[in-house]
Amino acid sequence: MDVPLPESVQKVDCQEPATRLESGSSDSSHTVHIYAHRRCLKPDGTFALRVVHSQIDYNMPCLAPDLQAVSNSSFYWGRMSYYEAEAQLDGKPEGTFLLRDSAQNEHLFTVSFRQHDSTRHVRVKLWNNKFSIGMFSANTVCEFFEHYKDPNSDSIMLTIPLPRRNPFTLLDLCRAVICTYMIYDDIKLLCLPSALREYLREYHYTQKSRVRTFEVEESTETEVY
Repeated sequence: MDVPLPESVQKVDCQEPATRLESGSSDSSHTVHIYAHRRCLKPDGTFALRVVHSQIDYNMPCLAPDLQAVSNSSFYWGRMSYYEAEAQLDGKPEGTFLLRDSAQNEHLFTVSFRQHDSTRHVRVKLWNNKFSIGMFSANTVCEFFEHYKDPNSDSIMLTIPLPRRNPFTLLDLCRAVICTYMIYDDIKLLCLPSALREYLREYHYTQKSRVRTFEVEESTETEVY
């Protein structure tokens, strides 16, 4: 049985029962609505079809802080896959590390490093406007690497930076400088083609400010054997 949902809701593919998304925004926040159909077996042998509505509120996007310092760091490799990082670090000494762009949309960066004769990959997380790896949090990404130089600092040791082999393009370096001194909303004021403005916005993050879940509707259907 189908449960009617708002006309603006867009269906997305997933393995769970039908899930639909819709989103909206204001001057200070962005909201995503997720509608999921779930079937639950009841004691009388029938199935209840429940629609669970999750509302996730995000703060407006912010550009990555100190992107210029990140780009100037020799251990930052930019776009790199998990497998490429594994290949670059294979056989390197304990504590060798590099910083790369994360493959996950909700994270900006990932640290790949050698520990216990294997390569580990840790995403740089963001919470309360601070970046964190392990138990340590900092205002900028580069502060981590000063902290983790100390072998007694944590379970993570980052002591030998692995320098990238190729320089970044002039376009990438210009973006790093511009984004270090601008905020996300002001990029739309630049007299640039829309493609370039989108390029400048690429390194940004958002934070969840509130998550709420509601049960929207329930209907009953009988299982047919």
